[in-house]
Amino acid sequence: MSKGLALLFITPAVLCAWPLVAAAQTEGGFMMLEEAPEQKPQEIRTSHVEAGVGHVSTDSFKFGEHTGLGESDFFAVGNVEIYQRAPYDSDSTQNWSIVGTNLGLSSRSVHAEYGQQGSFKLFGDFDQIPHLRLDDAETPYRHVGSGNLTLPSGWVPANDAPGFTTLDRNLQNVDIETERKRYGGGFAWNISDDFTLSGSYRREDKDGLETLAGIFGTNGGNPRAVILPKPIDYTTQEGDITLTYNRPMFQGRLNYHLSIFEDNQDNLIWENPFTSSWDASQDYNNGGLGQMALEPDNSAHQISASGAYLVTPTTRLIGSFSYGRMLQDDPFLPYTINSSLNAANGVSSPVPLPRNSLDGDVTTLHGTAGLAANPLPKTDVKVQYTFDKRDNNTPRDIYLTIPNDSDNQSAVDEERARINRPYSRTSHKVELDLGYTVFPGTKVGVGYDFETVNRDFTEVEDTQEHTARFKVRSAPFSFASGWVGYDYSIRHTSDYVSNQPFLDSHTNQVISDLRANDPDGLFENNPYLRKFYIASRRRHLAKGGITVMPIDIVTLGLSGSYSTSDYDSTTIGLTDMNTASVTADASVMPTSDIALSGFFTWDKASYTDVGYQRGNAAINPATVLDPTLFWEQKSNDKGYTAGAEIEWTVIPDKLTFAADYVFSKTVTDFEYSTASGVMSMPVPDLKSTLHSLGVQGEYKVRDDVSLRLGYRVERFDSDDFALDGVGEDIPRVLTLGNESPSYLAHVIWSSVVVHF
Repeated sequence: MSKGLALLFITPAVLCAWPLVAAAQTEGGFMMLEEAPEQKPQEIRTSHVEAGVGHVSTDSFKFGEHTGLGESDFFAVGNVEIYQRAPYDSDSTQNWSIVGTNLGLSSRSVHAEYGQQGSFKLFGDFDQIPHLRLDDAETPYRHVGSGNLTLPSGWVPANDAPGFTTLDRNLQNVDIETERKRYGGGFAWNISDDFTLSGSYRREDKDGLETLAGIFGTNGGNPRAVILPKPIDYTTQEGDITLTYNRPMFQGRLNYHLSIFEDNQDNLIWENPFTSSWDASQDYNNGGLGQMALEPDNSAHQISASGAYLVTPTTRLIGSFSYGRMLQDDPFLPYTINSSLNAANGVSSPVPLPRNSLDGDVTTLHGTAGLAANPLPKTDVKVQYTFDKRDNNTPRDIYLTIPNDSDNQSAVDEERARINRPYSRTSHKVELDLGYTVFPGTKVGVGYDFETVNRDFTEVEDTQEHTARFKVRSAPFSFASGWVGYDYSIRHTSDYVSNQPFLDSHTNQVISDLRANDPDGLFENNPYLRKFYIASRRRHLAKGGITVMPIDIVTLGLSGSYSTSDYDSTTIGLTDMNTASVTADASVMPTSDIALSGFFTWDKASYTDVGYQRGNAAINPATVLDPTLFWEQKSNDKGYTAGAEIEWTVIPDKLTFAADYVFSKTVTDFEYSTASGVMSMPVPDLKSTLHSLGVQGEYKVRDDVSLRLGYRVERFDSDDFALDGVGEDIPRVLTLGNESPSYLAHVIWSSVVVHF
């Protein structure tokens, strides 16, 4: 027996015997013992309230991105956990609780609950969620936050961004941030031993600013763009009502879900800061305006049912079904806000929209049926079929576009006239798994999946994917266990019709004219290009893990995975993708008062894209590609993350100490190879590095009062060539001028905790 364990047993025995020995007296030759005083039971405290103050040393939206600690200032520390229930020896089953977290921050949350155990429960929630994105953005626009952005008086336009002579003196800072507030509540009622009825409601209000690109211009060769502060004013309401049935032989669930989204800002209008190179009537001097619709109001309904039935003690049937409908009928905006662009190009008068709204109508159908059984000793089988269907019943119409509020309206027989494509999708999937316990502690499993997907209005009509799986899980020793698995999947597709979206979105007249006069005009994209999610692919995936406890106080773990995907029929596009990940972790308890843990993770993902310098050359499926015009880019994403933590009870029931450290580094580098006819320039690496160290101590002043003191220092650095030093270097784009975030932040806080 160890010294610690010996003391654990001996000390209570000595302490219990001591009052008896001390009280022993001799009276009349007899030993007399006094009755030991009754000991008061130790009070168990399950609730606490914490209040205090802290300070942040620096202004950084990146540091406070999701906590709200984005400014150098003092903040309040507030947390509460209160759990109360009727005494165990009473007839009541009443209980209630309140849990509040980060009450002094804009990332606060509160959950309250009241109920009678076994009878009913009521609850309410509140969550406030900030997202601080940019605190160094600048814009010349006025009335930011509204739906009508105007340029300052005296604005001098230019053909390119470097020519804006009045830009610097008219810039004003704008914080790009949003905040979500969620309110909700619900109930659960045990109608009987078998049935439970529950319901919930949640409302989310989101407001603030995000970014949006506004564009003027008529084609890919003459656009002008500006990054705009986009107003956010959303309201989302969600509700659920659920009936569940629970018996040993059968469990079932019936649910109705409702979601309603409202955007209280329908559109965004902005003045054109440029002089145009397409239609001078639409530049700044002539009142050129851009208008863009923002997210439309919509609603969604879904009815779902699921159940499981125990056919025999070793056989179980499972199934689920859901039907949903999504609707969107927000009014359309006019083709353009610039009325002078309505009548030209063969259009004798402004042609109205074909309908007042999209009348969007999508229905979804989803169902599963499965069987899990143990037909033989040491053997288990799982079979499941899944059906998923999305029917887009939105009407199709011809829309006569006016590109980017910059050119005249097209006629119905021109290429710019487009027909919307309401995508639909149907999939069938079968999964089969077989497991066999070879010997105690070791199980072998094999599996096979088959999935077929049918799509419309896209380049590939059908895809079929086969996946074979193998897995071994073993615990050969009491101190070690592990597993290893391998998956192989292959995806086949029907014929890839590269211009199918073009054919589906133009009128028969346009298609007929192009076939007769300009067959190459039927192809918007390079016909050799393949979209990776509908391209043929072969994928290998290997993964595994092991856990070892060499001694009782030490636990070691190692896990990892590697996958490679080969898009073997792709000439232009993503041709291969490789990912790898390794994680090692350890925990040690050298004494009962100290716990140490740590981990390290390495991730890598590589993507190879092949491109072709087409220029203005017309390409169709019969074109022989020039081998001197190919180029290849390989991007490598690498991540390194490490962490360590210590928890130390310095003085039992008096003083505790905890510390943690996290390191993270990500690097993306690019490798280029080009044929003789292609010129290229190197692209800098993308980098980010994070160091975060925190310590916290808690000292118990008395049984019900503790003092806490904490400190954290965090440093973050990043390099992004798309932001750093760009400014006005993009001639046709007016940016917000923000750069890669970097910061060094110190946070210190102290608080008083009352336990009860």
